Amino acid sequence: MSYREQPTLSEQSAAEDCLYRMLVNLIKVGLVAMDGEVAGGWMSEAMRAHEELATCFGSLSDDDIKLDQVWNRAREEAQSDRVVQTEESVKPVLQAGCMFKLRELMAADLNVEAAAARIRVSAATG
Repeated sequence: MSYREQPTLSEQSAAEDCLYRMLVNLIKVGLVAMDGEVAGGWMSEAMRAHEELATCFGSLSDDDIKLDQVWNRAREEAQSDRVVQTEESVKPVLQAGCMFKLRELMAADLNVEAAAARIRVSAATG
């Protein structure tokens, strides 16, 4: 059995904040059917947060992060966005539990566009 050093509370908090920022923006992109500056900005923010998450917090595990709690906070913020609320093509109905695994979100090869598309499909099918 290998020993793994537990993250400090500040490391855990910083990682959850980064993950939260990534998820808020991914969810927004997944819930709107528009291209352009607004969605592009969200996508850029999600990609920046992902890069930070993968680079700075890659050693964290599922035991270190309360992923469903972070997802639910991010989902609530994204769904309360004015642009998302006026979107007619998708009525946001997202599951309460995170549809991603932490390793998947932290992977260096995460395809952010594919992740947003997965959210879009989930929201459309309820």
